Amino acid sequence: MKKLLALIVAFAMLLMQIPGMAFAADSDVKRAIDELNNLTKQQKAALLSNVWDFTFKELNNSQQVNKQDILDEIERELRKVGLWDKIISDTSGNDGKISKASLDVIVQELIDNKAIISDIYRSFEDNIDMQVLKTLFGLNTHGEVFLKLIDLSGPVLTSDSNGKFISKGNVVQNALGSLAGELFDQDEIEELNRQFKTLADKLNDYVAQYKVDKNDVIHALNIYGLYAAPPTGGGDSGVIIGGGSSSETPPPSESSTVKQGLIEFKAVLDSKGAAKATVTQKLFDKALGTAEVGNDGVKTVEIKIDAVKGAKQYVPQLPASVLASDKQDVKIKIETPLGTLSVPGNMFNKEDAAGVSNIQISIGISGASGINDEAAAEAIGTRPVIELGVMADGKARAWSNPDVPVTFSVKYAPSDKELGKTDFLTVLYIDGSGKAFAVPNARFNAGAGTVDFSTTHFSKYAVAYVYKTFDDAAKYSWAKTAIEVVASRGITDGISEDTFDPDGDITRAEFLAGLIKTLGLSAKFDANFDDVKPDNKFYNEIGIAKQLKITEGPGNNRFGTDTVISRQDMMVFISKAMKLAGKNGGTGTDSDLEKFSDKDKIASYAKDSVALLVKNKIIQGNGNNLNPTGKVTRAASAVTLYRLSKL
Repeated sequence: MKKLLALIVAFAMLLMQIPGMAFAADSDVKRAIDELNNLTKQQKAALLSNVWDFTFKELNNSQQVNKQDILDEIERELRKVGLWDKIISDTSGNDGKISKASLDVIVQELIDNKAIISDIYRSFEDNIDMQVLKTLFGLNTHGEVFLKLIDLSGPVLTSDSNGKFISKGNVVQNALGSLAGELFDQDEIEELNRQFKTLADKLNDYVAQYKVDKNDVIHALNIYGLYAAPPTGGGDSGVIIGGGSSSETPPPSESSTVKQGLIEFKAVLDSKGAAKATVTQKLFDKALGTAEVGNDGVKTVEIKIDAVKGAKQYVPQLPASVLASDKQDVKIKIETPLGTLSVPGNMFNKEDAAGVSNIQISIGISGASGINDEAAAEAIGTRPVIELGVMADGKARAWSNPDVPVTFSVKYAPSDKELGKTDFLTVLYIDGSGKAFAVPNARFNAGAGTVDFSTTHFSKYAVAYVYKTFDDAAKYSWAKTAIEVVASRGITDGISEDTFDPDGDITRAEFLAGLIKTLGLSAKFDANFDDVKPDNKFYNEIGIAKQLKITEGPGNNRFGTDTVISRQDMMVFISKAMKLAGKNGGTGTDSDLEKFSDKDKIASYAKDSVALLVKNKIIQGNGNNLNPTGKVTRAASAVTLYRLSKL
């Protein structure tokens, strides 16, 4: 599709290169064109798509072309759809129809120029992915696709005040409209404009050399909608066959600006309510070249799509190479009125993107209908439901990559009842069957006014207000809120529906699972510890932690799932996980531990981790004691994970 105009160039060049080209009588062609213009745009498109299909079929398959066979097939096809009697007249075309005689003239023009028709169609097939265009515009036949190209391209030639052929304006902008930004950069635009200026000069030489009437050439160009009369006269009127007259208002086109790593789009709304914006490789490279390197060593290219009235979803398209890169120092941030998605440059595996040219990411608004969980539906209420999706070259594709989480932020203004209780604002993931699941790492960002979460798969995600409490939580005022928040977010469960057991010990498996959920860490893993079986409730979280080297276990490829975790081991797990999650808490020092009387009891392998957590006030100790070797209670675990989520 990138060589869309190659079709037009090839045809115009062939016009010049084949002397002795046959033209119908001037008056006959004029009459045929006038009668075509009496048809509605839809009628004209139906007629000409069939003319193209059946004429080319005959030219391609027969040594001896039979014009009557072509006319008969056109009639049969139009009668099938009830259009023949509506647009074809037996006698004249003065009744808003086209006469059989004029249809004969059009078909004869194509037959007389068999070489041109064959070569132009080969160029069409060689340079344009017809299936992509059919899918994009909802077309069925080659003729419909050809007319859509003409509808997009419009006239490319006109005449100057001396009657000489010249190229018509900015060819690419005239020809591609909304597709120009996707398919061409400025250098290509200038080159194509130069080509059409050269084409006009050669066409003038052709007319002079072979003494061909200029009007005959114009008539031939008009059949394909390639000529437009100059605004003040100087040639015959241009006719856009299949696209209306040249005076029609062109369709709106997307536009973009690039500045300091930011690409800002004014998108185009399609008939299905999708606001589309196309990021070409050169546009992306330009933005990447102007982006600054962050403190994490990563460059971020921001793609901002402005609000479009009536848009139900926003669909940026990027080259597959941008999203399936080996580089891990590039991030793409896509900002839309529905939310902001941040993805790394290696979002797709190269194997998954093999053979794919472009990837479309859709961010849409969805309804809460179809949710089978009554409690979840109540928790969601009328809050936003966002649907994230991916298409590869226009075909829907599921996306899931545990090695590469992406983050999403949706704007949200808490209600009066939610103010002061925003810790209970979270996100629920809704699967294809309508079941809802907690997204434990989701939380409300008061500074940005957003609900943020990370995920490793695309689906529906809904903002929800979930509040859960326990009968035994009120006795622990210092931990009550933390207990309620971690339970409501799905980080740590109670031991029953009404009981949390705050004083109970927490195992290594339980704490590690809560840590992985809190930070939204994820990774593919092929093997787990020998003592962690697939039916273990925390099998997935422990496998992730092993893969990420948060824990290697006490030895012999064992983890000790049911062993109660010590406070210093808990802190080692947290410090490693913080670095993986990009939580830059700095570096703890001995001075951070000075106030604790039992600091010498901290194991050497845990000292740096303990200092880091004390420095960031995730661990505060009990008075002057850290109790590094003591057991971790369920209440203390809840408070620690709650503080970590605030970091």
